Amino acid sequence: MWRLLTVALLAAGCGAHPDGPVARALYDDLRTLVATKQRVDWTVDRLELEGSASDILRSVCQTPPADRRALGGWLDLRIDAGGGPAALQYAQNGGDLGPLGEVLTLERVRAALDYGERHAPADCPFWLRPDPTFAGVQSDAARFVLILESMGGPQIALRDGETTLGGFGVGRLLPAYGVTEHLTIALGIEAGAASTFPRNEDAGGRQVKVVAVAGVPLLFRLRHESWRFDLEAAGTLRATRSEVEGPRPGLRGTAGVLLATKRLASVMPYAGLWFGYEHLPANGGDGAARHLIGGTRIGLDLDP
Repeated sequence: MWRLLTVALLAAGCGAHPDGPVARALYDDLRTLVATKQRVDWTVDRLELEGSASDILRSVCQTPPADRRALGGWLDLRIDAGGGPAALQYAQNGGDLGPLGEVLTLERVRAALDYGERHAPADCPFWLRPDPTFAGVQSDAARFVLILESMGGPQIALRDGETTLGGFGVGRLLPAYGVTEHLTIALGIEAGAASTFPRNEDAGGRQVKVVAVAGVPLLFRLRHESWRFDLEAAGTLRATRSEVEGPRPGLRGTAGVLLATKRLASVMPYAGLWFGYEHLPANGGDGAARHLIGGTRIGLDLDP
């Protein structure tokens, strides 16, 4: 897991970004808005920009003019480095849009910046003033956030030579901090239940076993535009088969891929898939157990 985290961190930081934290924050916001729109459809520039006007101005209004100009100059250089205007390249390459994805995205980010610049003098509300420490709206950078989520799905339990199917589900509360625009670290708590369907040696067939579960997860969340990539280690507790013994400790590692929306007021919803492996060492009368778990993860990133 730590090797995966190292590789993911390097990958998240290797993309080109403008110099200066404020220009980077504005670029990150505008690119996230463009990427979110593009994922559904982007046809007419004017209509797409007008539909995103409120979100564009929410970021542009808080960015000092010097940082806006710096971002504009950087975008022009990146578009030139990518071969120039997408329309011209499209005409020259025989009408193939495939290779032009990055240049087209940069041009749309540039158009969003220009739109914000044109409308800022008249449309910026008085409470959104240029901030020389602006850290962005669409990321968690330099702010504390609260992650509320549920995660659950089927599990495969391997214990005492027996493999059984079951289910797993928990609710989670994770205070978090955005270390950079790409990385958020969270530490929190979770609680829920897990089930298995072992054989009933006395009556035959199978029976349902439900136990309480809890955990303390340490989460590393990597961000690229509206995508989130989760890597996590958690100390866990599961109720035991015995009514005499206390909760049984274990360790779990998980990885997940999530897709988030833009931030709505102070809330950013997201959903995705995850997969995990949990190991419970032998404990008293219970042998060692392993659980393969996966399913869906749905949550909210709250900026209080």
